[in-house]
Amino acid sequence: MNLISHPDEKDQDWLLILSLILGVSSTDPISIVISVGLIDIAKYFSIPISIVGQLGTLKSIVGIVAALIIGALSVKYGYKKILTIGLLLNTLFAFACGSVPSFSLLIIFYSLTGIAGAMVTPMTDAYIGECFTGDNRSKVVGRIFGLRTLSFLLGVQIIGFLTGRLSWQYSFLLFVVPYSLLSLIIALKVLPNIKSTQSVKRKLEFTEGYRTIFSSRSAVSCLIANTLAHAAWGGNVVYFASYLRDRFLLSTGQASLALSGLAFGVFVGSYFGGSLVNKYGRKKMVVFTLSIVSLLLFGLMNLPNLWITILVLPIFSIIGGVRFTATNSLTLEQAPSVRGTMMSINSAALSLGWALGSVLGGLALLYYGWSSVGIFLGLSGIIATSIYKLLTNEPPLA
Repeated sequence: MNLISHPDEKDQDWLLILSLILGVSSTDPISIVISVGLIDIAKYFSIPISIVGQLGTLKSIVGIVAALIIGALSVKYGYKKILTIGLLLNTLFAFACGSVPSFSLLIIFYSLTGIAGAMVTPMTDAYIGECFTGDNRSKVVGRIFGLRTLSFLLGVQIIGFLTGRLSWQYSFLLFVVPYSLLSLIIALKVLPNIKSTQSVKRKLEFTEGYRTIFSSRSAVSCLIANTLAHAAWGGNVVYFASYLRDRFLLSTGQASLALSGLAFGVFVGSYFGGSLVNKYGRKKMVVFTLSIVSLLLFGLMNLPNLWITILVLPIFSIIGGVRFTATNSLTLEQAPSVRGTMMSINSAALSLGWALGSVLGGLALLYYGWSSVGIFLGLSGIIATSIYKLLTNEPPLA
């Protein structure tokens, strides 16, 4: 670690990593409940599946606004304060989602969870950028994202079990809320109080981080490409379980198992992706892996039977995991002097991407059926690949 000195640095490094993993992964199960329980929620409130699928769109819109505000605040306030407030909000809104009597209230409280994600995720990335050296940063990114994905994998199974045996509401109350509360307690005890590199050197204005980022063509291009790449991936996550249930008549538990397979592949790819990124370069790995993921998306919802789909899924997910590590590593280096702001804007970009993916997938499903969903999402990934290749630079490690 480059900003913090402790008697036992290795132990402290792992405590920090553990706290960051728990914190950022505790924001995921809320979306898992909606994805796994999409059909159940639609039946419970007597609403079309495509409409329930837009819950993610509304959450993303709230997340975009919140992330832009947090981007300005991060140059003034410590990362720990922002992150722990986000975890508190995540706990409260998850409890509210599990207790709502109407779809209208579910829309409100689920959308508000976008605020929590906008506070927790970019501050996690900022901690990585500020607390670890350039040589180790990609590996830490891979470990945190990989173990976050492993948490996702376990969460899918637990939520699938609770939703199938009890209801989607109990998934919120018995799993999401306790997990988020535990993450908050550990973060309060473990995380150090730090600010951005520039804010510890001199007093910054709220808008300075934005001026630094938007004056860089490479940084702006990276953010646009991140948006489109996340649209491709996020749209697949939102609709894939429902696709399996509708096309191949799988149960909730079986669809959850398939999502777990997807998550496990991402875990493997992201965990070991840091070494590949260090060896071959961040930009090169982003372009290579995203091009493959995008091409696979074209066919993922057009394969003739379930077994071929299951065989393709590990390839798709492992390469996707490497892509996540490479993309995050590339983004972290675009504006190293204001990483908190950069990663907050990136959080807004990813929220916009998730919303775009939900909309693209929903419209494709509504008008053309399942076979067109992957085509629309794959095109988004191909466009993102072109932007990375042509307009984004790979800056030296800071």
